[in-house]
Amino acid sequence: MQFQSVKLIGASAWAVALCVAGRIADVHTLGTWSVVAAFAVVPPILLMWRWNVPDQTLSESIAAARR
Repeated sequence: MQFQSVKLIGASAWAVALCVAGRIADVHTLGTWSVVAAFAVVPPILLMWRWNVPDQTLSESIAAARR
């Protein structure tokens, strides 16, 4: 599985989980749904922005050069 796919699946699962939690908590007002939406969207955006692919290790560089 590609690294980008893992981040996307994790972010989607987070957003869905918070929306389900809001539904279970019986949220009714627009303001409360706005807070739930903010908590569902902001952390995945930060995750996608800050969590980068790790640098290539020395052994990976050697293996790539041998091919």
